[in-house]
Amino acid sequence: MTTKKVLSSAETAKMLNVSLRTVQLWVEKGVLAAWKTPGGHRRISLESIQKLKHQQDVQVGFVKPSVKLLIVEDQAHQRKFYRKCFERWNLPVEVYMAKDGYHGLIKLGEMKPDLLITDLMMPSMDGSEMIKAIRSKGDLDENRIIVVTAMDSDSAEVKRLRDSNITVLQKPVSFDDLKQLLENRVSMLATAAKLW
Repeated sequence: MTTKKVLSSAETAKMLNVSLRTVQLWVEKGVLAAWKTPGGHRRISLESIQKLKHQQDVQVGFVKPSVKLLIVEDQAHQRKFYRKCFERWNLPVEVYMAKDGYHGLIKLGEMKPDLLITDLMMPSMDGSEMIKAIRSKGDLDENRIIVVTAMDSDSAEVKRLRDSNITVLQKPVSFDDLKQLLENRVSMLATAAKLW
């Protein structure tokens, strides 16, 4: 793979295994991000080439697309444990972490996750406040939010979340249950996006 940030049309054609004319058409249609030098030569963004190559690989089944998962948890050891579990489960999931609701909202805006797992009791901004903010903006459907909490299952907050169709798991969480839930959600998201 090249270390250059931009490539010529010929280099792009070779990298994507297509004709020079195909590259020119893709540039004209905006499929590839490009500009012309003062001499009239096209320079194509390596990032846009890599994105297109990834899309091609997904379409022909060379790679499985991954689901972006954001975990919001204030306990560092719990975040580490989550990460190890996801690596062991071998799910097509990209895992991102945030240490509280405030940082969770920032990450949510940056990376647009497909799924969210959050604790409720956290410093700065707790999980309930974060969920309210997410729902008020319509950033994530309720069926894409999973709450893992030590709160009593009969507490008003837990009942309110369940009444809102948000999945709530009690701590200590059964990681077999969490794995099954994630497998189902990942499969559902992939099917909905027609990625598999």
